[in-house]
Amino acid sequence: MKAYLIPGLGTDGRIFKNLLAQFHFEEVHYLDYREEICKNSSGMEDYAKQISKEISHSHDSLIIGLSLGGILATEISKLLPDCKVVIISSIKTEKEAPSIIKIARCLSFYNFVPLWFSRNIVPLLSRIASVTDKEGYHLYRQMLKGWSKQKLKWARKSAVNWKNKAAIKCLHIHGTRDHIFPHKRIENAILISKGSHYMIMDRADEIADLIKEALFN
Repeated sequence: MKAYLIPGLGTDGRIFKNLLAQFHFEEVHYLDYREEICKNSSGMEDYAKQISKEISHSHDSLIIGLSLGGILATEISKLLPDCKVVIISSIKTEKEAPSIIKIARCLSFYNFVPLWFSRNIVPLLSRIASVTDKEGYHLYRQMLKGWSKQKLKWARKSAVNWKNKAAIKCLHIHGTRDHIFPHKRIENAILISKGSHYMIMDRADEIADLIKEALFN
């Protein structure tokens, strides 16, 4: 099986390292966010159209999206319905989004947040995501260095303005202590007790077991 991995905001393919250790995929493709595509796309739907050209459209393809990557995986799934999709610590529709995102969309106050602030907010974001170990914190900082101002600007605007209403068919895995996307708003997901937004790193074995049970048995 071919695996296509889409990371979240401020991260890259390295965020999946603990999860990948649990599998033996035939091929692994990291769909890290591309500067040129972000620059030329108007939002999630447009980005998905361009990146989907790099994905094999078949039942032998598995797309795994984390956080922001789960939103993008949702849009890709509409274009490539034969692919299997797993979203982790993410949302499938705008209904599942926290109120702060809807408020930001209405007021457009995200336009007034300096990009230097977005880049230097790692300590707060990592705390919210429940990154408690030094290794995880330093990994977050390293991954964020690969995010240019252009990509950060595109990501925050695209996420806030995403308005998908119909949920796709997918395996949705979510933590009950996810403070980015509170689980009480999430529908039709498998919940991991006390799992945080960071559980892709510290609960990878449990996530892998759920994926194997749902898709490979």
